Amino acid sequence: MRRTFVCLANSKKYIERCVAGIELEASSEKGFSIVKKNNLPKWIRPITDTETGAVPEQVVKNMGLMDIYEVEILEEKPKGYQSENVLFNLKSLRKIQASQPSIAKLDRLRSPDKLLFGNSGKAISVKAIQNIKHSLMLIKVERPIVHIKNHFNEITEISSTQIRLDFLYDGIDYNLPITDVAFLKHFSGNPYEIQESFAATYICVSLGMEHRGWHYKLVAGIIGVKE
Repeated sequence: MRRTFVCLANSKKYIERCVAGIELEASSEKGFSIVKKNNLPKWIRPITDTETGAVPEQVVKNMGLMDIYEVEILEEKPKGYQSENVLFNLKSLRKIQASQPSIAKLDRLRSPDKLLFGNSGKAISVKAIQNIKHSLMLIKVERPIVHIKNHFNEITEISSTQIRLDFLYDGIDYNLPITDVAFLKHFSGNPYEIQESFAATYICVSLGMEHRGWHYKLVAGIIGVKE
């Protein structure tokens, strides 16, 4: 079965990638309309038949956010909170058309939830994750600021850096790591406010796999609108 979706995340997942988007269908007006599930935009996350489900980088490295793609779905593979997972044929990925972001388009795609997966923290516990039925959201944020967090592990004596996004959403301040591959590639290393470059900023937030008892929230896609 072939399905079409608008790409909203192309994210680092270990040394490979995680891609996801909202499913579309051809409309009578030679365009696309949003597929709905429970009256909400339907997300899909194409995965591979591996332990992590990660997609090889060479397959999706050129996928652009907001562009429209078609894939052959082999099987629905929901796994707990990752209800969006679908196993796909790696050779079937095909770009249908390029698409420029706009506030009108993104407002139709964004999630209505007021909290990120039910809480205002940076992660969901392994106990609480049992009550979560989805792992992807698209939200419109205010005051998005990119910065670098430096960390030194006293046990291993290894220093590391992490690029993070501070933002305000529905009156709550969040601070989450960025895994959007294209964004990280072009980040200069200097902290800056995204809002200075764009009229509006939308982000795809994804719930990561379990790590030391927690599922962390990740900024898997950043889409700026210039209009």
